[in-house]
Amino acid sequence: MRLASLAFAVADATTVKDPSFLADVGEIWTRPAFQVITEFLERLRQAGTLEPDDEAAIPAALGRLEGLKSYPLVARGECAHNAVARGECAQCSSEPCECT
Repeated sequence: MRLASLAFAVADATTVKDPSFLADVGEIWTRPAFQVITEFLERLRQAGTLEPDDEAAIPAALGRLEGLKSYPLVARGECAHNAVARGECAQCSSEPCECT
């Protein structure tokens, strides 16, 4: 994630030493999100690149990213209750399942 635009980009040679680039956004799901955000903000403070507006925008953006882990992703052919969409869903009892 590049701080300047709060956009996601692929790491390359120009981002290796850039403190405003979060190289592994996957850390937000493998470690406590608060810890990842706090460490990122501290790195920016130490580099002298943390702007007052960024201090609120960064946690908000990374919080939305972290929230994706609870977003219900449904594979084609399955309903939200993980039953094959052939009327087998006990949750909605309709044929075909209308949960998707």
